[in-house]
Amino acid sequence: MINRYLITKTCWIIVLLIQAFSSLTMAQDEFVKKPDSLETGGIPQIPISLAKAVTPYTTVYGLSLAGWDPEKREILVKQYTSSSVWIHRISSPGDRQKVWKYIKADGIYDVYMSSKSLNIIYNKDVGGNEQYQMFLYETGDNKSKLISDIESSNTEFVWSNSGDRVVYCRSKSSEGPGVSLYIVSPSDPNSNKPLIKSQGNYIKAYDWSPDDKMVVFCEFISQNVCRLWLLNIDTGQKTLLSSPRKSAIEYFRTPQFSKDGKGIYVVTDFNSKVRYLAYLDLATKKYTRISKNTQWEIDNFKLSPDGKTIAVTCNEEGVSKLYVYDISTQLESQVKSIPFGVISDLTWHKNSLDLAF
Repeated sequence: MINRYLITKTCWIIVLLIQAFSSLTMAQDEFVKKPDSLETGGIPQIPISLAKAVTPYTTVYGLSLAGWDPEKREILVKQYTSSSVWIHRISSPGDRQKVWKYIKADGIYDVYMSSKSLNIIYNKDVGGNEQYQMFLYETGDNKSKLISDIESSNTEFVWSNSGDRVVYCRSKSSEGPGVSLYIVSPSDPNSNKPLIKSQGNYIKAYDWSPDDKMVVFCEFISQNVCRLWLLNIDTGQKTLLSSPRKSAIEYFRTPQFSKDGKGIYVVTDFNSKVRYLAYLDLATKKYTRISKNTQWEIDNFKLSPDGKTIAVTCNEEGVSKLYVYDISTQLESQVKSIPFGVISDLTWHKNSLDLAF
């Protein structure tokens, strides 16, 4: 699948570079020093004046959705800089941003908020080495604590519903290829332990069951092939939810438990030419198609906290269309007031009425 965001970003970078080059004079005798570890075959030296010309564009940061305040009807948005991340509150459309938290640290990759405790897990690397370390930021005292070993890379954190544990992806060169699944109680770094050891594939958890006893995860074999699994946290027993045939070409993404924990909603191409939203009954292992559109692929979805409504985004010729599916009536309706563009980060407020994205 084409990454639309990456294409757009790349096009802008090319435009900016062309604009910067056109403003340079021919008298260039100083160049950016290249790190010895960087291979640059066929790439010309970069004038210092060019680097200075594009600097204003490399330090522009946008806002992305962090979530909802667990008590108030306020959206939390995050703003990254090269040396920090700001989390702002927004109370109403057009409202001035109010700083809620400021975390000062270089190389922050992303932040993950717990809806229960308001504590934050974030990961960061050093000097762009992509060895992402895991930190707990306690909002009560505004302090950060390292909760991973410095030799591993830690990503894709998923808080439990109770807010006391986190499952996440972990890789370490000394442990071989692939990405494994680990669990930790952030308040106790010594509780860190493996759940599923990778055999060379990428393993990623997506959701906890309502009672926090099970986790649903995907094992990515390739870009288009994935296995869907259910894991019992206490016993370590895992159950394959996708086809048992190793040759099966099936894809699964963003699985989420139903409110009663008896089923899983998931984006899949199981027995289909396009990816659609399905409901998997855990007792019968039967898949039921939810999304009505058979022409366009489903991008993402999010189940409301009360378990009655699903927000669904569909990729229709490169443009996101938002639909709302009522589980009880099985009726799907399009939200037509959404401006032209690409939708991401669907997030329900606890009232199950307000949807941020």
